[in-house]
Amino acid sequence: MAPTDTFTKLGAVNHILGNLGEYPVASLTPPYSLTVQDALSTIDRVLATTLQRGWSWNTETRMLTPDVDGHIEMGPEFLSVTSAVPADFTLTIRGGRLYRIKPYDSGDTWDGDVPVVVRVNLDFDDLPPQARTYVTLKASRHLQLRDQGDQQTLRDNADEEQRAWASLLQNETDMDRLNLHQSPHVFHIANPLHSRRR
Repeated sequence: MAPTDTFTKLGAVNHILGNLGEYPVASLTPPYSLTVQDALSTIDRVLATTLQRGWSWNTETRMLTPDVDGHIEMGPEFLSVTSAVPADFTLTIRGGRLYRIKPYDSGDTWDGDVPVVVRVNLDFDDLPPQARTYVTLKASRHLQLRDQGDQQTLRDNADEEQRAWASLLQNETDMDRLNLHQSPHVFHIANPLHSRRR
């Protein structure tokens, strides 16, 4: 059964409960039943691995500024980091701080702003619809594989999950194409007459 409401985490949990033959819940206010806790934990695990992949909607370019001690704190909001400009070092997160890996000059102190590209952690409700649907279906199938043995239902849900994944990838392709067309450099290449008139 395809999810009818994955615009909230509650809707995602109730979709999973329905696939497990359980009654829906009215809220996600603790205390939780064991099944609801399982659903929430599985959603969070699938969400984490999905976000780690990196998407246009959780990848941002930022300028990070060191504190008075020269450190740049990187909280749980940040999943990964790379330099936004060509650099002779590699960036990572170590000990909760921005860390530079460079021969003979590695460290976590900085003497100026650092332009970076970061993958950011997002709550389920902040995902685009295609991602919420995919996470919901994948989490649901994980729990069904563990708790149920109905092979036909598992096959149907696997098919739905694959369609959701395809929709998510198509959305990413569309976003990439939109971002490409919005690039000033690409615009002037694609519109040479406009460039000459300026």
